[in-house]
Amino acid sequence: MGDITYTCNSSDLAETGEFDEEFVNIIVNLSVNVTNDIDEDTDELDVVLTVNDGTPQQGFLISPTQVAFDGVLIPFPGFNAGPTTTTIRITALRGNASQAGIPGPGQQVPVTAVLSSEPAAILAVPNPSVIVGLSWLSLISDGVDDAIEGLQCVELDEDDAELDFHEGFASAWKTQGDSSSDESSFWESGFQAKTADQETQFMVSFSGVPDDVTISVQNRVFGNNSNLELTLLEGSGDDDFNDLCDSPADFREEVDLDGDGDGYVIYGVCNTDPVVRENISIPIHAEWAEDDDDNLLTPDVGSASVTISYFPLGGSNEADEDDPEPRFVDTASAPEEFLSVAKCVTTLLFPFVTNQSGFDTGLVVSNTSEDWGLSAIDSQEGECEIHYIGTDTSGEMPDNDVTDSDVEAGTQLVWLLSSGGTHGLVGAADFQGYILAACDFQYAHGYAFITDGFGGGTPALAQGYLALVIPANRGISDGGAETLGN
Repeated sequence: MGDITYTCNSSDLAETGEFDEEFVNIIVNLSVNVTNDIDEDTDELDVVLTVNDGTPQQGFLISPTQVAFDGVLIPFPGFNAGPTTTTIRITALRGNASQAGIPGPGQQVPVTAVLSSEPAAILAVPNPSVIVGLSWLSLISDGVDDAIEGLQCVELDEDDAELDFHEGFASAWKTQGDSSSDESSFWESGFQAKTADQETQFMVSFSGVPDDVTISVQNRVFGNNSNLELTLLEGSGDDDFNDLCDSPADFREEVDLDGDGDGYVIYGVCNTDPVVRENISIPIHAEWAEDDDDNLLTPDVGSASVTISYFPLGGSNEADEDDPEPRFVDTASAPEEFLSVAKCVTTLLFPFVTNQSGFDTGLVVSNTSEDWGLSAIDSQEGECEIHYIGTDTSGEMPDNDVTDSDVEAGTQLVWLLSSGGTHGLVGAADFQGYILAACDFQYAHGYAFITDGFGGGTPALAQGYLALVIPANRGISDGGAETLGN
């Protein structure tokens, strides 16, 4: 909360004797719970009161919302050749701002304090109610730029997404500060008070990262428009990375993810400009590559999200001896997708096949992802599922046919419609219609040959054609014709 400062003149103090000084008791009534550090044996808080910036005097908690300063010595202005005014300052008061309400965008919710004194005949407080804080949004996510998109069968080791966020108001993000110096009241520790437990910290949380995907983040991140600098401090899995402001530049640390693909890292503010509304982008690196045996790791198909919030979260909503200062309620930004892993697949259309009226169809699917470095593509392998759309001579549609082993790069899946073939295919005797072949690898191409000469004899009729490749984003727009390649 902001400092409470009262400057008294002779009309505010009742002089009981010439150039006098008197003891009074001062009570602060906060509109929300006090959340300062407290000595649970004595109820002493780390909030202080000074008179004319003299020796600090600790306050005591007398209820969840009240702080008392007992026996404060108030000098009459000019007493003992002192200042001609008497200034009372209460500093380092902390409160549960979330009790005042979580503001929406552009909103501010005030936190107030009411001062009282006794005996009032000694110290009169003419305007006892003051605004000591405004609850407003100070951490605003701008979403994810350059979200990473990859194929599970293709090595990925170069892409970074960026999580963008900015400060709701200048000075919202603070360094820890040092209570032994009065140089900056912008510090988290405030003015002439006990040092806060930490600087402003951010938690970047990841969820749903597919298996075999590695996520890593930068050790140091710099602001886009100021001196803002963040240090990667710790993460899930009990990871301790760096000391604040002491980490190598241009170095990444891997995020420890659990079995559900969830994890987090913590950044601390190393440097900031308190008179600039700052913004920053945290790079998020994703990769999947080969294992120690040079086998390509195949991540699960899926997507992953990221959120950002202040840290630490939770703890008591009242004054507490053990909980850190400051601490926050969880108002994390909405999850933003930063990574998607798509399945490697080729779908082939054989527009006409038949095993009726004396004809049979021979079919081939070639896995051409092996080209010996001609185009720098990665070799892939996978199963194929054959869908027969049409009917046999009894009017029934055959069951789908699935390979019992992968079609490796540089090999073919070969079968006759009437009797099946390699990789465990059984075919679809007496069938006529068309075929969709869905293969779990890219660069599949197909060929079909229809003839009445399979199984012996001289064919009277024969026709071959290339299968059509159906794109993953198949669609027809504006009434236009579908365009397929082969």
